Amino acid sequence: MTSAANNIEKIIPAKDYLSLWDIAHRLANLEQSTSDPEAPPSAVIDVLQAMLFSQLRSELAVVTNHGIELKDDRYLPSVVYFNSDDTETWCNGYQNAVDLYLDFINQKTDRLHQYISHHNKILKASAPYSKTYLNKIYTTSSDLAEWAIRKELPFPYFWFDDDEVENIQLTLKIKILVDEKCQQFERSKACPLRDLIEKDILAEHTVDEATEPLPNTYKRDAIDTFWGTLTHKQRSRILCREIASTLWKYNPTMSIEDIRRNEVFLKYGGAAHFSSKNTTRDWIKDLDTRPASERAGRPRL
Repeated sequence: MTSAANNIEKIIPAKDYLSLWDIAHRLANLEQSTSDPEAPPSAVIDVLQAMLFSQLRSELAVVTNHGIELKDDRYLPSVVYFNSDDTETWCNGYQNAVDLYLDFINQKTDRLHQYISHHNKILKASAPYSKTYLNKIYTTSSDLAEWAIRKELPFPYFWFDDDEVENIQLTLKIKILVDEKCQQFERSKACPLRDLIEKDILAEHTVDEATEPLPNTYKRDAIDTFWGTLTHKQRSRILCREIASTLWKYNPTMSIEDIRRNEVFLKYGGAAHFSSKNTTRDWIKDLDTRPASERAGRPRL
């Protein structure tokens, strides 16, 4: 069996993780037997270089040869929520809190960076792209797929059944959109003391879930402040509507139940936290893109 995106035989790996050496050859569509173990072809080096850089930047998972994923700073709290209840962390200003946060990150990721310290030597051309070393550094299928979409690189079709690729790609694209939306709300460099400093502004911009949305004339800081005033339920409603709109954009035939049961909607929109089926249904029913004739007569769940 061969993949449309790969001319070599497609044999889906049994493990959920592969070495960088193996992955790079698969993505370059080259057999490993054709490579010099200390000087692989340029097409392979291009892929390896991108993966090494991304692992150093915590953009691609690092897995040991025993299958253990070493946690990077993506698994740690954002600086916005770092010691958020501890005023001493923030009393000397935002930059002081950032310095404390970076020390915290370095401590938590020290094992990871020790494990891949040789990456820098390779990237600085003081060490070769060695098969011996690169066969000991692994990453996972899910992280590689997400990384490829984020970087707009060739998708690792070799790792997935052809009939599941479309759904995986859609799920990951939705996840990336949600990540970007969440990052936008954290770029205001908000700190736990912000509500004290901007008490009057918060009072002006606090709105109930049922009120009309903010007018387009609000600036980014005002929107960030507004987001900070919302309850967990109100934030989930906004995220669920964003996700539902995107899902319907990619697949207009989906029903509301299809949306409600979607993994991304449940996990990243926060819908899984609400036990009433009518809650999330009411949030998104006005976004349904299907003709009225196809929506009529459905039972209310």
